Amino acid sequence: MKRQPKGISTGGQFAPDVNQESTLVLDDAGLYCMGYHVAGNVSNVQVGSRTPWGTADSAHHIAPGIVIVGTPGHGGVKLSLERNKKIPPALRNASGWYEEDCEAYIPMMIHAGDMKRPSESADEAYKRAELGVINWFPEGYERAFNTVLPIGASSQKDQKTWNSLHADDEIAVSAISSEGGMVKVDVCRGGRGDRGENLDSSRTILVSKSDYDNLDLRQPLGKHGGSFIVDQTKHYVDVTPPAPVPKAPLLRFRGIDTSRLGVDARFRAERDLRKVFNFQYGPSRTLREIVESGGVTGKSSMLVGGGRRMYYLRHAVEAEGQSPTASPYALEVSKAAWDAVDAPAS
Repeated sequence: MKRQPKGISTGGQFAPDVNQESTLVLDDAGLYCMGYHVAGNVSNVQVGSRTPWGTADSAHHIAPGIVIVGTPGHGGVKLSLERNKKIPPALRNASGWYEEDCEAYIPMMIHAGDMKRPSESADEAYKRAELGVINWFPEGYERAFNTVLPIGASSQKDQKTWNSLHADDEIAVSAISSEGGMVKVDVCRGGRGDRGENLDSSRTILVSKSDYDNLDLRQPLGKHGGSFIVDQTKHYVDVTPPAPVPKAPLLRFRGIDTSRLGVDARFRAERDLRKVFNFQYGPSRTLREIVESGGVTGKSSMLVGGGRRMYYLRHAVEAEGQSPTASPYALEVSKAAWDAVDAPAS
């Protein structure tokens, strides 16, 4: 199985063929191990060693105190204690581990002479890594070198600055083409981050394609063009779909009555009520505990081959008060237990 960097859904394989040793270890940071076989003082890190991303399936000691490791899913750089002390505190990981996608730019910038590509000079490697650090870790870079990055130097800083400037604006979070040269745009106050905040202020509006594509209306900042911002002086048709009608809560049934059963049927029912059911979510419980806690929403039966009838209790996994969902479990029980549980049949 080809391995891919964390967070990349397609492409980015580190070896062109399955089970073929790759010469390219860190794709994004551009770190190569071709031609480097120098054992460093992190020689205890080898194939099979534990890493923050799993067990290492490759380990390349490219210089004393520097090892580049790979795992089936990710990889990174491990620095010795001495090497790691040379990383500015504002950028340093105390563990000495730096993941391959972004953090690897940090050790490559500080140890450029030992982590450069074979075809480049140490100065070229430093500049390339510095751009990566500035882009991904602008605040750490500013603290480490006592500087202030200008607009346009770091896309991450530009993005954060732009978001701060427009925290009170309605910002597009998604869009789709609509009829008549219009664009249906979902907007919410301050935009939406990775955690989906501000969804309570979201709505859908119709915007002309010319307005939506006009970058001047997005108030660009440096290299970051920004997202579409609602112009409060303009009227946009609101096409926000109505909120879905909440489903009625599922009825719960807790009654158990074995007194109306014969002796044999009562024995079978009591045996079933002691039976333990295991679920993918939530604790294992006996049938009696399930019923008495309100976990049964109804019961049903069906004919199977040979004219045999099977009996089921419908079990709602979600707790009372949560949004009702279709019951994902049908608990098979005996006819006696089915008769004993006071729930409607359907």
